[in-house]
Amino acid sequence: MDDVSADLVTDKTHLLIQPRAIVGLSRWLLRTYMQAHRNDRVLAVVTRPDSVLTLAAARFINDARACWIVDHPDGTYDGFSGLCAHWDGLSFTYDGELHPAYLDIKIGDDRAISVNAETTHSYSDDPQLGIFSVQVLAAAGCAPPTRFGIVEPLCDDFSPGLVTDHARKLSPQNSLSIFSGGDGDGLIVSIPQPVGVTECLEFSGPCHRELTPDFIDHYLLHALNAGATYAAIGHRLGPQGRMVTPRCLHEVVPLGLAVPETTLPHTTLDALVTKLRDQGVGEVGIIDSTPRGLGVRFQHEDATLPDLVSKRRTVLEAVLPPETVENIRPWYQQDT
Repeated sequence: MDDVSADLVTDKTHLLIQPRAIVGLSRWLLRTYMQAHRNDRVLAVVTRPDSVLTLAAARFINDARACWIVDHPDGTYDGFSGLCAHWDGLSFTYDGELHPAYLDIKIGDDRAISVNAETTHSYSDDPQLGIFSVQVLAAAGCAPPTRFGIVEPLCDDFSPGLVTDHARKLSPQNSLSIFSGGDGDGLIVSIPQPVGVTECLEFSGPCHRELTPDFIDHYLLHALNAGATYAAIGHRLGPQGRMVTPRCLHEVVPLGLAVPETTLPHTTLDALVTKLRDQGVGEVGIIDSTPRGLGVRFQHEDATLPDLVSKRRTVLEAVLPPETVENIRPWYQQDT
């Protein structure tokens, strides 16, 4: 075996201890994952109970099917799901019980805004990746990115050219570009497709504004005008707007989503509006974008978070292909 960077290696697991307060997507973490992957083992990233992950580290650990283990004095647990974790000498197992620390929420009124959108660029247009993401961020009232990198800390000034060059180097594999700015942190994922390359934006940052119905409508309209084939906005509670905490603060409360008429499967826009209104998913209407689109604002009065998440799922299943719905899975929804 090559020179391993893990702190402990078993027949099933490469265990990497990260004792710092903020755990980012470092070259060391990537190297440890690649060693685990080459040897058909799972990467387990172990952190302190007060540690947080960057958005990039959280997304990578989730997508790599690694695990985030929180080393709490009262027992270890999975940082994403909160399930109690037990080390059996080879790997971590889970007993289905939530760790009390995961449920220990001590927050004020802080909120983080969550922005997601995607579009597909035709190869014939010689696309520059990143321009779409900047336009969507502007629609959400967020400043443009300032820093760029493929690992953390970020070392370069942000530019669409760097995002595009990185995607081209990795094609036909997917690529992950990390960016940051004054309003938060984000990811741009490029996914090569037969018809073009899909650009997916994921952004999180402290929320400095009232998320009013007018603001939500403004975002959905301008995201579709920027070319989005899917756009969503929401918020989550917690004091770490740019970070992911090992607490049950991950779930994003959906505020609104939109899709253009051109992506609707086997139905008309008017018929879909009627259907979703009958299902009571929220305020459903037609967005006067170019092209026209479907817009949904979710109603929060007397609604629980599971109800809102279920309504979001209902809308997604009505407007997107099944494989796309399954791909829209945030980092906090990890199969354990």
